[in-house]
Amino acid sequence: MSSPHLKLDARQSQNLVLTPQMQQAIKLLQFNMLDLNDYMAGIMESNPFLENDRGHASDGLDDNTPNDTASDYEGDAFDAATHDGTCDGALDMTQEDHFDSEPNYQNYNSDYNYLDDSATDAPSLRDHIEQQLRIHFTDNRQIMIGQLIFDTINERGWLNNDIDGLSADLNIAKKILEPVLTIMREFDPVGIFAYNLGDCLALQLKDKNRLDPTMSLLLANIDLVAAREYRKLMRLCQIDEDDLRDMLKEIRALTPNPVSEFSVQNADMVVPDIYVKQNARNQWYVELSPRSFISVRANHDYYHSMFGQANNKDDKQYLQQNWQEAKWMIRALTQRNNTIMRVGQAIIKRQIGFFRDGIDGLKPLVLKDIAQDVEMHESTISRTCSGKYMATPHGVFEMKYFFTNAINGDTEGLSTEAIRKRIKNLIDNEQKSKIYSDDAIVDILQKENIDIARRTVAKYRDLMKIPSSAQRKRDKAALL
Repeated sequence: MSSPHLKLDARQSQNLVLTPQMQQAIKLLQFNMLDLNDYMAGIMESNPFLENDRGHASDGLDDNTPNDTASDYEGDAFDAATHDGTCDGALDMTQEDHFDSEPNYQNYNSDYNYLDDSATDAPSLRDHIEQQLRIHFTDNRQIMIGQLIFDTINERGWLNNDIDGLSADLNIAKKILEPVLTIMREFDPVGIFAYNLGDCLALQLKDKNRLDPTMSLLLANIDLVAAREYRKLMRLCQIDEDDLRDMLKEIRALTPNPVSEFSVQNADMVVPDIYVKQNARNQWYVELSPRSFISVRANHDYYHSMFGQANNKDDKQYLQQNWQEAKWMIRALTQRNNTIMRVGQAIIKRQIGFFRDGIDGLKPLVLKDIAQDVEMHESTISRTCSGKYMATPHGVFEMKYFFTNAINGDTEGLSTEAIRKRIKNLIDNEQKSKIYSDDAIVDILQKENIDIARRTVAKYRDLMKIPSSAQRKRDKAALL
């Protein structure tokens, strides 16, 4: 048996190696505001040269920095600031681990102290609701509507208006708003998005399958319970005293405050990372939120003093490492802001119809579009948009909500939600003598230059819980 031959091949391959600094920059970019605050609080505790920047005229950096720090970087102070959105040198962590330019931030005095803004242990009501929105709705436009509805609730979780008033307040058509709200009224905690006390209790009893007509009538006259007009209530509901006593016992086991287990602080609106505004020429631009970014500085005087007192090589190396980390952190924080600003400005450009006209103006958008506009990798865009919020004239939205799907990948056409809305409008307005089949709907849409398959129409119809044409015919016949 012959012995095996060994052969050496020289091959060249290219792999992306993430340096510790690149990994840290990626972590900073994907942090939301609260996570970033917590992370920076820990960094500042461990690094003696990073400190809260309040009222310092300069960062103390000068040409007398010991030459073994080996840095040409200037301007290590990082301030929360307003900005017109014309940022340069945004960070793309997939390409490089150094920075070539810095945004020109102006000084901005803010009373916001990120060290005092710690997250509570109580669950966030907003996160809890948004998780359910993503489960129940597949289209970002409906998620946006749900977020707007959430922002209208009071401290008990009730709506402050009826459906007509809500439609007017949000400037969203009732027929678009109502299906979303109907589903949200079944969300946990049970009783949230109620119109009033009686409605809140009715939602809870319905969830227990205990809401019968008599109980509904009692809840509709719940004010009589508070007024202790029990005999009037018994006459209205046609019940005796024992029945009333049992019903009131069941009601008292419910809660008028379904969101009581959640932190009141967390039920408030989120703090936006950026604001979308118009200038005097009606041009849209973005500004950094003064509350959403921390302000830190690298204390050069302290470093210079400590370095001068160091007596051995190990101490000097420790001080140098911490000084380099302090400068890197400030640079990375600045670039994080820079990236968020550039991505926000690109979203405005792509979704200008939304900022002018509201949700109806939302267009199809994918990560690749923004990645090409700002010359970054799609993964960087994804990290930038996740957990970051944008305040617009139409409400506060997570930046990732502006990415919507298009039919057949046509990013210049209508969004998925716009197609679904058109299908629903066709069905809502069909005549009893002319019920549209899925094929008929396809023909109508194709005449409107909307290329869509019959199975896609059926899929969207099912998602909107609209019966088939045959079932709709039977339903209309039964009504007649």
